[in-house]
Amino acid sequence: MKQFTTLLEAAEFAATRCKSWSFATADDRYDVKGLLVLAETSDSENPIDEDSFYVVSPAGAIGLCEDGEDIDWLFLSDAALNEDLPLTYNKSC
Repeated sequence: MKQFTTLLEAAEFAATRCKSWSFATADDRYDVKGLLVLAETSDSENPIDEDSFYVVSPAGAIGLCEDGEDIDWLFLSDAALNEDLPLTYNKSC
């Protein structure tokens, strides 16, 4: 999985793998345009710490690694609803 320093960068990359997402903890759904707007707003209003980063799964799910190890999955890819997402970040993935 590739690392990104902003949610917008992660969302732009995820958009090359998927065209719609579900928010992991709610029924909210996003298309590419909606996710990019949300990501840009989130980055400007609530940037992540310098030790944190975003990751994108092979199917386009977006997660946040706040401690560089555990992944908090934020947006799930509608392209692969049953994707087996790791709970920790492994640089070799």
